[in-house]
Amino acid sequence: MLYPHDTIEDATKYQRKCIFCHSRLNISLAGLPKRSKDSNFKSKYGIRKKRFDFSFEHYSALGDLKADGWVDAANNFLVFDKPLSSDYLSPEDVFVSAVKIFNDFWLRVQCYCPNRKCDRKYQFNTNTFHIHNISCSPDKKCLIPKIYLLGETFVVGQYFVMNNLTTLKTEIYSTENMDAQPIILDPIDFSHLSAERLLNKIKTIITFS
Repeated sequence: MLYPHDTIEDATKYQRKCIFCHSRLNISLAGLPKRSKDSNFKSKYGIRKKRFDFSFEHYSALGDLKADGWVDAANNFLVFDKPLSSDYLSPEDVFVSAVKIFNDFWLRVQCYCPNRKCDRKYQFNTNTFHIHNISCSPDKKCLIPKIYLLGETFVVGQYFVMNNLTTLKTEIYSTENMDAQPIILDPIDFSHLSAERLLNKIKTIITFS
């Protein structure tokens, strides 16, 4: 099943290809920008040279804060380019504020099948990046805590199938009624079954549940 990884880069290697169509997975930063009204986050591209480059702007009544940086996937570091730009904060305060704003984007790594002809929409996601100790190293690097794979998912017709690490269960949801009680099973290791056997197994469970 899914398990913790020492680095972000290691986590992305859980699967290199879609388990259904065998297309190479795309790797990107994804998140839930809670500050969407007062911040703008932009991931410049997917992983390149073992890092994710990004930029963001944060707006407030006191002034704006702009930052460019990257996530070092090989060493689990958040790094900001210097100098950070702020209209109202000292250099030390602007760094702490930038890290807090970064946390608020709830960023994670998403590895997904880019093949539009593949109906399964296979993907897996890490836990969100959250830096607890903001007193970072003198070179302004912050360590991102250990990375876990939290969810591995695909679609079968109107059903959404997920390996959920937090519950250690395989869960099947109806996409037509996500509020309905899911089918909950002992964990199924997707990678230990052929695509055909996996689909047949899920379809049989749905039919007789």
